[in-house]
Amino acid sequence: MINLTHIQDVALLLREPALSAKAEILLFIRSSQNTASQIIRLTAYSSATIDNAIAELIDHGFVTREPDPQDRRRKILSLTFHAEGVLKLQGLV
Repeated sequence: MINLTHIQDVALLLREPALSAKAEILLFIRSSQNTASQIIRLTAYSSATIDNAIAELIDHGFVTREPDPQDRRRKILSLTFHAEGVLKLQGLV
């Protein structure tokens, strides 16, 4: 079950300009741009900004990172159920 209050709090935070990278990352992951390298190439953010934002999203339970079964060096990013809820609440999906 989704904790709606938590999702609403996170959704409000994603509206802040300083956190816009996180919202963009969630949208990129949802659209199949699912590695940090792909996201870095498609945005104007530095690799440090993307790496830090992804780490925070993982820590908060919005993104998972798993090894690519075809190339163990690559890490595949996926959205969790909670991230989908935040994006829907924001009207982004």
